[in-house]
Amino acid sequence: MSRPLDTPENAPLVSEWLLGTSAVLAYHLGKTDTARMIADVSSAEVRLWNTEYGHEGYRIVLVMEPSLYPTYTERELENIAEVMRDVMWGSSKSVDELVARPSIPRLGPDWRGQVKTADSPKPSNQGRKVQLEPGHPVEDQLRFTNEWELDVYRVLRSGSILCRTTRRSGSCRSEV
Repeated sequence: MSRPLDTPENAPLVSEWLLGTSAVLAYHLGKTDTARMIADVSSAEVRLWNTEYGHEGYRIVLVMEPSLYPTYTERELENIAEVMRDVMWGSSKSVDELVARPSIPRLGPDWRGQVKTADSPKPSNQGRKVQLEPGHPVEDQLRFTNEWELDVYRVLRSGSILCRTTRRSGSCRSEV
């Protein structure tokens, strides 16, 4: 029997390989909706499930954003499993079971307050959306991933960098 796909050192690589190869194959087979759904998956947890009679059957758990989870119906999961079976067919490995689950959010110190205010009026800018993760820099009611992203915003807001593009080249030159 060959080396199992679920060894800890291989997990991230196998996840990306299986998702990427499956999405590209689905696209080439004309299954664009299936390809897009695979591309929306954050990661795949691949676990050896069945080893009877020299068979390597895997249970694959697709992890996606909680808001996308309801769209992964039984029919959609079967379409994804069919493509993944095609990808794994030549390696004498198979997909025995494919399920989906939402990604589990990280808790911030003020999670109760965030949940209570999460039902406030819907924002029109994702940067203003209530985030249920630990604190990130906020300025002008915009949420930034980190302090360096905030620094870029401050420089751009101050107007000290102007970008002018030319129609011919489409390139940008900075003026300070």
